[in-house]
Amino acid sequence: MYQEEKPLFVLFIKGTVCIQSRYIILHLVKNILTYSGRTPLQVSRENGKSDGYIFVEQYDWGGNPVARYKLGHWGRVVSDGKRLYQVCYMYDDPLFLYTLPGKE
Repeated sequence: MYQEEKPLFVLFIKGTVCIQSRYIILHLVKNILTYSGRTPLQVSRENGKSDGYIFVEQYDWGGNPVARYKLGHWGRVVSDGKRLYQVCYMYDDPLFLYTLPGKE
């Protein structure tokens, strides 16, 4: 039987929404959504083997999907509309930049 799971916490800080449950972590910053699609334990195990990744989805203000990306590292992601900036604390050089397609 399906039971709706309530988030463990919902956090709103300066336009950022963070929702975490046992099974998924969502972060919404402006119109960029990042999520793991896995439990925090699975993410931790993957990061320990350098197999971490995160999904980034972009939506228009009407809630329609625009793009979906899979980044090869786990970390926080923000965007200026032209690039994705990712910070991953597990590396000596923790900043990763991704240019969005069509924004070169």
